[in-house]
Amino acid sequence: MKASILTQKNACALLGLIMAFTIVFKANATDGRPQQQVISDLMHQKENLDSIQEVSLAPIEVDFSEMAKMPTITVINKYGEVIAAFYGEKSEIQEKFMDAFKKCHLITAYGKQEFYLIG
Repeated sequence: MKASILTQKNACALLGLIMAFTIVFKANATDGRPQQQVISDLMHQKENLDSIQEVSLAPIEVDFSEMAKMPTITVINKYGEVIAAFYGEKSEIQEKFMDAFKKCHLITAYGKQEFYLIG
């Protein structure tokens, strides 16, 4: 059996070496402009950013006090995925969606939260 120089391991090593040289070459290369021109362009961009940062926007205030933090009733399927989340009074929700709640089974309740399994 003849030993060959061109094995898969050697070919991969050669490609890796070529890629490494390409990365090093591209990292050292500029886009054809002299180094001083690149530095002055960067300084000009920094000055533009400084002038942009001086403009301030008025703060926006949002009131979340009326928003319910957690759903009152959560309906999940057999895979544990949330099908529906209801916010508000439990009696009102059950009254509005009476047909849907006939198909559900109460799994657990904690405080004002209840979890139902839809079957």
